[in-house]
Amino acid sequence: MGTYHREIQLEADHDAVLDRLVQVFASEGLQVTHRDDQSLFLDRGETMNSPREHPLRGISDIRFHLEDGRLVTDASFGRLKQLMKFMGLFLGGMAIVFYVLFQDWKAVLPLAPWPILLPIMWYVFEKRIVKELDVLMANLPHLAAVR
Repeated sequence: MGTYHREIQLEADHDAVLDRLVQVFASEGLQVTHRDDQSLFLDRGETMNSPREHPLRGISDIRFHLEDGRLVTDASFGRLKQLMKFMGLFLGGMAIVFYVLFQDWKAVLPLAPWPILLPIMWYVFEKRIVKELDVLMANLPHLAAVR
């Protein structure tokens, strides 16, 4: 849970592919930490502040490696995990404050659905990120051909 791994056949110019990947992920807040002629590693920049942001902002680090005409991609969704953890702590803190403030467990009832909703939100957001990465990987040979 929280990772991505794909391999695709790649016939396009490797430098052009890596250049396009840098453009795509740098615009989503990731920073290039390593690049050579066969690999590219991008790491965490700013955090994911809202679930309404572009799905690629949920990625904390991603590695591309070219080998034997294939592009191997590995990513982890640390920013999404960080957002979900913040939401869980925030809602837990709200529950404590409501209980202390109103001295009644009924004040916490409006927050009761959140323990069920947070894992559902994680699942939906993770699927959005995977779908976005799959679309990018499928279109990458065509994007690399466009200059």
